[in-house]
Parts: sequence; C-alpha cells; structure tokens
Amino acid sequence: MTIGLKGDADICVKADYNQLYRVFENLAGNAHAAKASAFSVSVSVGAGGTVDMLFEDNGHGMSDIAQGSLFQPLLFFNSTNGFGLGLAISADIMRAHGGGIALKTSSPKGSVFAGFLPAAALMSNAERSV
Repeated sequence: MTIGLKGDADICVKADYNQLYRVFENLAGNAHAAKASAFSVSVSVGAGGTVDMLFEDNGHGMSDIAQGSLFQPLLFFNSTNGFGLGLAISADIMRAHGGGIALKTSSPKGSVFAGFLPAAALMSNAERSV
C-alpha cells in the first residue's frame, strides 16, 4: 500500500484513529479481494476546508450491479470470505466524522473511491504550549 500527501500544507482531521484505520483496512481488503497488485491512498487539502482522499486499486473492478448497491450492508460480490459489511461500515464512519465516501470510477483496470473529511484547525506552537 502506498500513501501519498499532495501539496505542501499540513493536513489534519479530528477523528477517531481506530475508526479511520478501519476505513483504510476495509478498502485495502476489498482491493486485495479484487486481485489488485497495487493499492494507493492520496490525501490532499480540498476546497472548502476538507481533507480529500482517493483510494485507488488496479483490481478487476466491479459489475454495474455491484456498483448500484455498494454501501448496503450484507451484500457482497465474488467473495469467499467476509460478511459484506466493510463498505457500509466505512460509509457510516465517514459520515459520523462529518464526511463521506463514494465510488468515483470502476473499470476492469481498477476502482477509485473518493472520500472527504472536514479539515481540523491546526494549532500554532504557541497554542500547543499553553
């Protein structure tokens, strides 16, 4: 897995680490299940005070049927393990943190999910020492 930060700004979100880790883990697990040999996450500061994330893999992509019900719980496609909860849980976690996630593209060459979270205000060194 590759994680890249785009731009030169400090990127900060106020979020539960374990829950965000679960989002990354769910998407990486889905990429692995899709026979992806590469999975990357790009993080950048978006317009309007958001932190934007692109989750990209080079797996076999998803059918139109799968794309239509991605974030519904207990639905899974072409999987021999799992319970079909990963994307539904990931979407709930992102919404609970004031953000969201959606499928941007999917083709036989891979899938791209776009997520966003509200950016947190950064504290200056003076504020940290108080």
